[in-house]
Amino acid sequence: MRVTQFQTDRTFLTNIGSLNQRLDLANQQIASGKKLLSLKDSPEGSAEMIGLRKELDDIDQYRANADIGNLYVGVADSALSSVYTVVTTIFTKGSAATSGLVDANGRVALASEIRTLRDQVLSLANSNVRGRYIFAGSQTNSPAFSIAGDAVTYDGDQVVNKISVGDSVEVQQGLAGDGVFSPVFSTINQLLTAVDSGDDAGIQTALAQFSGGLSSLNQIRVRLGVDQNSLLDAKNEQDSLELVIKSRKSTLQDADIVEAVTQLQQIQTALQVALTAHSSTQRKSLFDYIG
Repeated sequence: MRVTQFQTDRTFLTNIGSLNQRLDLANQQIASGKKLLSLKDSPEGSAEMIGLRKELDDIDQYRANADIGNLYVGVADSALSSVYTVVTTIFTKGSAATSGLVDANGRVALASEIRTLRDQVLSLANSNVRGRYIFAGSQTNSPAFSIAGDAVTYDGDQVVNKISVGDSVEVQQGLAGDGVFSPVFSTINQLLTAVDSGDDAGIQTALAQFSGGLSSLNQIRVRLGVDQNSLLDAKNEQDSLELVIKSRKSTLQDADIVEAVTQLQQIQTALQVALTAHSSTQRKSLFDYIG
């Protein structure tokens, strides 16, 4: 079967077009440093890249959630630490009220100081982060506690919102403050009632209840410490996973510049050879083909 000049030219043009495409791709890879420039370069690799980007987005969200959770835990722990200090001072003031050296006017003054300290505890119990009240359970848009006279009431609920900090890993975003603060406020109220009435036995009864409230505060702080460690572990895990994913992403996407330059040179050589060979055939005369 004879090969016509038309067929030869068409094959030449096809080869030249293919070489030029490869040359353009090599130039783009060298310029961008990437070997995956479009979906057609590697459908499977591109699909995996989409999955890896989704995982990196999830990691960013988990890490942001861990930062928020750590902020909540830190504020809660700081508030409870301050509450412990203030309640200890209230206990001291109450103990002073039983002294035989304190008269009725002295007790009135001590009761006033205790109320001022109680209001500090109330303010701490209504601590908020970015407008969210951290001791109100899930009712984070409103203060956890309100006061009428000397009676402090919990206005939150027992549901605590959670945030994800990893695949199937959640942490609490705040606390239900009823069990933490209500016993403390109740004890302070009993103490004030006894101090106001000059009831020494009632004062002693109220003072005896402070140890339980302070112990509960310490237990909550221990639990917050555990949560803080869990958040740190979760964040470290996300950091490690991010390094693995980015390494795989680099393997799929980043071009080997040395290899790309070598391919570029090889393509340029092949293109030059093809052009030279085709040029030489164009210079042959009819007599070269027939005789």
